[in-house]
Amino acid sequence: MEKARDLSIQSLRAVETVIDITRDLMDTASICGDNPHLLLRKVRMYLFIDPKESPKSLIRKMPEIADFTHRGIITFLRAEHPHLRDEDLLICSLLILRFPAHTVQMLFNYTNPGSYYNTKSRIRQKLKLPKDEPSLEHHLETLCEKMERRSYAERRKYH
Repeated sequence: MEKARDLSIQSLRAVETVIDITRDLMDTASICGDNPHLLLRKVRMYLFIDPKESPKSLIRKMPEIADFTHRGIITFLRAEHPHLRDEDLLICSLLILRFPAHTVQMLFNYTNPGSYYNTKSRIRQKLKLPKDEPSLEHHLETLCEKMERRSYAERRKYH
């Protein structure tokens, strides 16, 4: 019960941040007039990865959002694989939320696809995925499906 409450509080904070960012971006869009560079600068600030540069970074909220929308998947990964770094969990979150590869590469400033591939390979190793596992994305999707089925079974048990 405590985990569910913590997850709800965490999710509410993530949603509040998204609302704040959306409100600020819409406000900026309405006043920027013929200065699209002002809006672009604000969008980049909110998408920027480094929390020191942008403490309200929307991208930094993706693990919380993925956790909420996919039945605690990030909490599970963090508990089962404590050696995963925050950046690893962020990339897993983006994959779970189906961000395209080119978007993830842009967000992390990977200059070539090889860097992204190496990062995903390192995460695969940390998760100890077998060689026959088709991809990191497939593993995460399968894990999400299992967690959804478990959540459904738990809900049926109490109703």
